[in-house]
Amino acid sequence: MSRLSRVGVVALLALGACRPDPVGPPPYQNQESFPDGGAGDGGSNSLPGPDPFTPGSKRLSVGIFYEGGKSDEIPIDNMTTHLYVYSGTVLLQPSTDHIEGKSADQIVSTGMPWWGLGVNWDTAHDLSAWKTMHVSFQATDASFASFTIGMLAANAANPVTVNATPYGFTPDGNWHTLAIPLADLTVQGLDLKQTTAAIVLAGTNAPGGANLRIDDLYYTQ
Repeated sequence: MSRLSRVGVVALLALGACRPDPVGPPPYQNQESFPDGGAGDGGSNSLPGPDPFTPGSKRLSVGIFYEGGKSDEIPIDNMTTHLYVYSGTVLLQPSTDHIEGKSADQIVSTGMPWWGLGVNWDTAHDLSAWKTMHVSFQATDASFASFTIGMLAANAANPVTVNATPYGFTPDGNWHTLAIPLADLTVQGLDLKQTTAAIVLAGTNAPGGANLRIDDLYYTQ
């Protein structure tokens, strides 16, 4: 299914979502899924990204937000591996403003007190061999000045997270490429051998229509 078709699915899911209780942590168990998609524009405007893949090197893709070369992949199949929007808090749309591949994805707030989405797996995967998460973001709305990036393990109820800001993100309209050592998560107790969410993004108080672009997500050793 194309990204444009996927947007329609997300919109229908969001219309049926209940507004979450703004008090307490986001209810990550209240998840809404939608089909995986491919590149959005199908044209020739393909970018290699800030760190193009080198054949023979180790690079893991988790099946979304990345179109480049890889040595390993855990694709989204919507049976055991999923891209979830949490409680209809955002819509996901294609964007031709990208830093890698042919398009990026635009996370659009639906105006709830918090927002979140993640790549979640029904069965845990061992990611202990991978050392760094690479991901790029772009935004202009000040509500994205502080949001969290994390991962979840099977033995934990909530993700282990870090704030995007110390890794170089600011909502100044430019693309910012972050390299997050997974040790910054494991030191907080994340068990990478039992990973059940490869990435979880969450923030608060983004007004309806505010957007955050994401692109070039992969993991290296």
